[in-house]
Amino acid sequence: MPGLYGGPIANPRFRNRSEEEYLGPLLHGAASAPNFSGQFWLVQFRMGSGPLGAVLVDAKTGSAFRLPHEIVRDDFFIHGTECLSGYRGLQRPDVTDDEGDSAPLSFKADSELLIIRQCRVDGAAVTAVERIYYRWHGRRWQFLMRVSTAPPPVF
Repeated sequence: MPGLYGGPIANPRFRNRSEEEYLGPLLHGAASAPNFSGQFWLVQFRMGSGPLGAVLVDAKTGSAFRLPHEIVRDDFFIHGTECLSGYRGLQRPDVTDDEGDSAPLSFKADSELLIIRQCRVDGAAVTAVERIYYRWHGRRWQFLMRVSTAPPPVF
């Protein structure tokens, strides 16, 4: 993988006016340097107490990309992450928010790997936490694997 992009950060480019009105205020000025896959920044946002939203932006060109369609609804939102807060008390103190098991998304500036954590729910009970692994390569998402583990204890 090439090194981190160090040039000027492009303004986000949107597909249409509706997208610009919706995402523009969230993305303008959101990054000072790439935080994912060398030249991209992954912007996470939340509308009130709703689900986590995310979009990937090319720092060089400003092109915006969606996360894999299998894990988002309404183009940007990742549902089923509520149970992850139970992991916060179990994390090592040296683990950052983006690397810990309580983070819905884990990623690094120099890696093409994105890990998405979601809760699998049966009725009202959380039955598992799924870790879904994707690689961002060639401007597209490649599914790698899905792993299920027991849910965290309730605190």
